[in-house]
Amino acid sequence: MKIYGILLVLVTLIFILAPIAAVEKAGDEPETSQSESIPGVSTQRDGPAEQGASYPSPDGGAIKVLRSFSETVETLSETDYLIGAVAAEMPVTYHAEALKAQAIACYTYALYNKSLQEADPSDSLKGAHLSDSPSRHQGYLSPAERREKWGDKADAYEDRIRLAVMEVQGKALTYDGAYIMAAFHALCPGKTESAKVVWGKEYPYLQSVVSAGDKLSPDYSDTLVLTKAQFAQLLSSVPGAEFTGDASKWVSGAETSGSGIVTSVKVGGAKVSGTDIRTALGLRSAAFTIDYADGSFTVKTTGYGHFVGMSQYGADYMARQGFTWEDIVRHYYMGIMITNV
Repeated sequence: MKIYGILLVLVTLIFILAPIAAVEKAGDEPETSQSESIPGVSTQRDGPAEQGASYPSPDGGAIKVLRSFSETVETLSETDYLIGAVAAEMPVTYHAEALKAQAIACYTYALYNKSLQEADPSDSLKGAHLSDSPSRHQGYLSPAERREKWGDKADAYEDRIRLAVMEVQGKALTYDGAYIMAAFHALCPGKTESAKVVWGKEYPYLQSVVSAGDKLSPDYSDTLVLTKAQFAQLLSSVPGAEFTGDASKWVSGAETSGSGIVTSVKVGGAKVSGTDIRTALGLRSAAFTIDYADGSFTVKTTGYGHFVGMSQYGADYMARQGFTWEDIVRHYYMGIMITNV
């Protein structure tokens, strides 16, 4: 009888405790292959994260990209393309809201170029909507290229960007009913520049705005020191320039824009644009000063890029101050609408 009583008690306890154990197990964190915990990233996957995995686009659209290294055209889903574009264009460690702002900028820029190519195709793109060359359009990294770039953090970083992309995909930035030319750059000297100043063409939504956080960037300025011979050699291609006599007079008459871009300057007696100087000297931007002393030229550059549209560092700074991606894009692109497409 004692044995029977003990068995009865054990059976009763099993029936009581089994449901409790099941509930506790169901509440456990799901397993993840992430190598580290990154703020803003859920540990639960919404879908596959394998290399080369595809995720559905809201409208089933596709982006055709001319790969500059192979001169071949790849057709990608919008999601796959956007993950690769954001990965190429913005540091993945930036705030999640900044990544979302970058994602909708990349998406809008792709749709803008897609509409242009469908209306008037460019033979140089070989049927693509845009190139993966940042100097021509915007960058793109394939799944394999992303994995090589990120190493053992690839899964975590892939998820981080994918979450940003999925948040904004299906939305685009428009002005007066058309996709905007959503330009962006790394960082500015505290104020962005209008497209009119930089490219000579007016875009009502690409105007100069304050971006004060950029001044806090560790990459805010850069210094290049050149000997007289090096300076003269690098600028020897400037038409009409002569580098003789007193070197302290080789550079004069610099004119600058509101953001600090050198619009024109005289070098070797020839008037040239700041953009041409930037190209010749390999500078980060056209916002620079040139000083001569003790036989050397010191070129100090501020900012990084063309300064038009969204500052990526400024976007990250705004996000860290509590602003949303909607706040960010409305700040850098004036008068735009966020439109479902």
